[in-house]
Amino acid sequence: MICLPGVSDETGEEATPGAGLNTVTHCSCSKNGGHLSEIALETVLPGTPDKIYNLMFANGFIKDFMKVHQKFIDVQMSDWAPISQGSNLFQRNMSYIRPLYSNVGPKQTKCEIHDESVHCDFDDHAVMLTTTKVPDVPSGGVFTVMTRTCFMWAGPISTRVIVTTQVEWTGRSFIKALIEKSAIEGQKVYYSDLDKAMRMYIQEYQSESIPEGIDPTTIAPVGPITPVAGHNGGGLEGAISGLALAEDNLDMPGSYNAPSRSMVHTRSVSDETGEEATPGAGLNKLTHCSCSKNDSHLSEVALETVLQGTPDKIYNLMFASGFIKDFMKVHQKFINVQMSDWAPKGSKLLQRNMSYIRPLYSDVGPKQTKCEIHDESVHCDFDDHVVMLTTTKAPDVPSGGAFVVMTRTCFMWASPTSTRVIVTTQVKWTGRSFIKGLIEKFAIEGQKVYYSDLDKAMRMYIQEYQSEFIPEGIDPTAVALLEPITPVAGHNGGGLEGAISGLALAEDNLDMPGSRNASMICLPGVSDETGEEATPGAGLNTVTHCSCSKNGSHLSEIALETVLPGTPDKIYNLMFTSGFIKDFMKVHQKFIDVQTSDWAPISQGSKLLQRNMSYIKPLYSNVGPKQTKCEIHDESVHCDFDDHAVMLTTTKTPDVPSGGVFAVMTRTCFMWASSISTRVIVTTQVEWTGRSFIKGPIEKSTIEWQKVYYSDLDKAIRMYIQEHQSEFIPEGIDPTAVALLEPITPVAEHNGGGLEGVISGEEARKAWERDRNRLGLFVNSVTAWSLNDIRSNFAHDLTGHVIQEGERPFASGSFGDIYRGTLRMKGRTIDVAVKAIRTYSVDDGDDAKKKKVSVVEFLSLSVLVQQVVQKFRRELKTWLNLDHINILPLFGTTTNFGQFPAMVCPWLENGSLTAYLERRYDNLTAVERLTLVSDVAAGLQYLHSRSVVHGDLSGANVLIHANERACISDFGLSTLLTQLGGSTFATTHQAPGTLRWTAPELLDFEEPEDEGDLPHAVPSPRSDVYSFGRIMLQILTGKVPYHYCVREAQVVHAMSRGVNPKRPSQELVTDRQWTFIERCWTPVNVDQSRPGDEEIVEFAKQELEMAAL
Repeated sequence: MICLPGVSDETGEEATPGAGLNTVTHCSCSKNGGHLSEIALETVLPGTPDKIYNLMFANGFIKDFMKVHQKFIDVQMSDWAPISQGSNLFQRNMSYIRPLYSNVGPKQTKCEIHDESVHCDFDDHAVMLTTTKVPDVPSGGVFTVMTRTCFMWAGPISTRVIVTTQVEWTGRSFIKALIEKSAIEGQKVYYSDLDKAMRMYIQEYQSESIPEGIDPTTIAPVGPITPVAGHNGGGLEGAISGLALAEDNLDMPGSYNAPSRSMVHTRSVSDETGEEATPGAGLNKLTHCSCSKNDSHLSEVALETVLQGTPDKIYNLMFASGFIKDFMKVHQKFINVQMSDWAPKGSKLLQRNMSYIRPLYSDVGPKQTKCEIHDESVHCDFDDHVVMLTTTKAPDVPSGGAFVVMTRTCFMWASPTSTRVIVTTQVKWTGRSFIKGLIEKFAIEGQKVYYSDLDKAMRMYIQEYQSEFIPEGIDPTAVALLEPITPVAGHNGGGLEGAISGLALAEDNLDMPGSRNASMICLPGVSDETGEEATPGAGLNTVTHCSCSKNGSHLSEIALETVLPGTPDKIYNLMFTSGFIKDFMKVHQKFIDVQTSDWAPISQGSKLLQRNMSYIKPLYSNVGPKQTKCEIHDESVHCDFDDHAVMLTTTKTPDVPSGGVFAVMTRTCFMWASSISTRVIVTTQVEWTGRSFIKGPIEKSTIEWQKVYYSDLDKAIRMYIQEHQSEFIPEGIDPTAVALLEPITPVAEHNGGGLEGVISGEEARKAWERDRNRLGLFVNSVTAWSLNDIRSNFAHDLTGHVIQEGERPFASGSFGDIYRGTLRMKGRTIDVAVKAIRTYSVDDGDDAKKKKVSVVEFLSLSVLVQQVVQKFRRELKTWLNLDHINILPLFGTTTNFGQFPAMVCPWLENGSLTAYLERRYDNLTAVERLTLVSDVAAGLQYLHSRSVVHGDLSGANVLIHANERACISDFGLSTLLTQLGGSTFATTHQAPGTLRWTAPELLDFEEPEDEGDLPHAVPSPRSDVYSFGRIMLQILTGKVPYHYCVREAQVVHAMSRGVNPKRPSQELVTDRQWTFIERCWTPVNVDQSRPGDEEIVEFAKQELEMAAL
């Protein structure tokens, strides 16, 4: 035993296992915030806590699990011994050698483990602390992995187990982020495997865990599992036991119903029937594939497009013509492409085999691999739809014998003369692999790149051979999508907003005069190396595209995609040759010693130019150097201002770790977006000339910084254009008409979209007015939200109009998960944030799971859920009616994100106040900081004027708009949401993070002798004012309250003793400001009251006015 049977920690009192078994218990970690920072496991298992406790720590099962399942070598365990003389808590040491499966570094490492019991009362809960050291790995001597395992009663005969983990550092390391990420992920995988193994063991030895006479199907948690507050990941969707356990085991063989695809066979034959289908029948209706109806699309969208031509034409182009073979050989550089003849598949449907050798461009491993492909038609009715299934094997790659890549291609009528094509894909596993995640990632990304290239090649081919694809007598400009494409449900990525091609593009352009003056980066009117004269102004009625889009030479990540008022030469010079860019670097970015050489020809006689630049860039990391020198080389790649211009920038930072083996490449493309506007695409990637153990962190931080830099530059350019409008917008042109004339098609294979909408005239003016925040062309310094277009186009229920981006949440909070998404609105899209409440209910899940809960429990919980949902809807209705510059607007709700309606709000790129200050604090002026304070004060005053109490105001739910103004979100919901978990408001607000801003009267540190001594723990305007004081302190200092307290337990201790955050220096917070902040923190049981809303707003206004003088 790890501690003596029935003994409660240090007390030695006898605890009879089984006493009080009708109550659900909680661990002390939940009460005092002692959980570690990441959840590795949260589960409910059949069996009492002492049984599960011993299974995980004391019997032979755990040793067998390590040796047999985890393949650990030389597992050594010492005997359990008292922690100290006379103690009833025990400890032990363990060691083993763990295999490593990385392509670089050692193949195994020794792990040293120390287990000790922290609390052991099986009538309440038990806690175990595990410390793991791996001294042989890089930086292994300066970190340990801590794991805390908590066992609690979940029901009379079931146990809830929570395992939390974190990495603790005793020294410095340049690869902290990499170590923490891999360590935490390893813990999650290990405990997930352990959970499954324990369930199998319990299933096999049921009599040991479930008392005689108990129906095993009744073993379920007594109430919903409330996830550990503040942690990523949710709880359990149900307690699984009985036969259901076996079905969830890893690596169990199972049947796989392969999704189906279409075919390239006898024209117009409808699948197995053999009936002749006349192409063209019923063409006035859009058709849909059977995959959409029966949900048999595969898990990832590789392509969704609309092409000119009927389905049989596009079908044969992709599968039966010489075009596809040429595409593979010439464009994709596939070698030895072999295709068999099409043959019957026991019916009118056909199949064929194919093989080729594909080049690989990795720095390690083989340089090429053989691919084996099997195509088969699943459904073929050209009057309705066609489906094709492709199976690809790559046996030569690592784990190649254990997986295949499935691809399903669907062809449907999009209009009388156009075809909608949807390609979905996924990896199917037939065996085990230690690099599953890596393989799936690269396989799916490779499919998306391949089909993006194929889409471009087909469009070029169709344009060249238009007569083959558009029937005689049909006006090619009429070939367009009849309605917006609804993206495949549940898939990432959006659809197409319209099929625009050929002459239709030109007809949509505004016929406005405009001069195209030559840039100074290359000689006037010269197109790259040819030296041919290009007449500025020719072809002004066409939208142009860069050569990078045509030949696939964009870099791997988009740093910026925008449309700016002004011709390409104007924007080009603004970014590369004017004094503006130097001022931007020095004043806005705080670069030091900016040096720029003159432009010179790239080579003798060349019309293209190059230059060098250098500057010293400040670094704001807590470790490492405080600044670094950057060396930049700019060169023009293509320069024809009648078409497009391309600039290539190479940045080197030799002083940073591994700085000598990588460079940051940036490609900036300028194209005509309309007669008087320019589309700019900036793509970037890191290129390596040597090896580094910190490639991942370097690439991540570099790409993120590029995105922040170009986002800042975009805003600065817009402000400059607004101030110098006459230089960029020709005389006589209404500046409100400067808008994008066609939707921006995002750069293929890149994340992120562009701007959507075909707008001109009066509609353009109104749209420009609505979207001036997003486009950055601010009419004045104060920006108000306009919700009329949202509310006029939709009811409050936005279900079906919101497309989720990515399967996992973008961020998580105390109550919910935040997803990024797109709201589609009559041919246009708006980036939105979707906040889904993270709850657990027995009403979730299938019927099999519901049977494990008694009827009384099920009905009572269902009624509770219904009551809370009704109250929740009333709260959301209040939010919908709010309209203020400093209040985050609610567009509506959607019901496909869980038990509760999910809230749909605009997406704010600058994120939360806390994150924004971490990034930008040092660059903010006193006026900008006090503007944020004023914004929060005004938003809070508005809420209280509408009888709305926030209740949970913190740095996480004050958000920063693109114009760097603050708005408040997530108000009035905290009290309501705690009802579902059965917890008190105070318990909810002791979640890690939010505690630092919470008024102490809402925290029940101890029970008052008289219930009337203190107000009930209910949020009020006074508690919001207290939180505002904390927000004000955070904005003025750039640090969260109690920033010097690393652990939440330290914050709890300070607040319970009435200790406020320390007084900052007078340089950051003046005496007047500090006095006002302290007034906001006035205890509720003293005579002096906290400031009112009007006083807060007035004080913020006065401080802002004084700072502006």
